[in-house]
Amino acid sequence: MPGMKLALEKLELIASRREKVKAKNLHELMRLHEAFDLLELCRMHLDACLQRRESGRGMYKLADYPDLDPALDKGLVVRLENGRYTLKKAPSRRIRPMPL
Repeated sequence: MPGMKLALEKLELIASRREKVKAKNLHELMRLHEAFDLLELCRMHLDACLQRRESGRGMYKLADYPDLDPALDKGLVVRLENGRYTLKKAPSRRIRPMPL
C-alpha cells in the first residue's frame, strides 16, 4: 500500500503548515476549520486502511489478506492514541441494519 503511505505523508505536509494559514474574515476562518477537519478525517481513514487485515468489506483488496475475518463482524472503533489512530473491536454489541 505504498500509495496510501504516500498520501499520508502528503497530508502530514499539509497539516504541518496549519499554523501559517491566515483568514481575512470569519467566513474564511470557518472554511479553514472545515478544511482542517476534513484533513484529519482523511488521515484517520488512511491510518485505519493501513491497519486492515482482511479483504471484502471495503473497496481495497489486500493480496496478503484476501478473505473476510469473522472476528471483525462486529463494529470497529477508531481512536486517536499517542498521535496515531488505532482500530479496536467495538464492545460486545453486534451491529444490525436499521429496519426500513
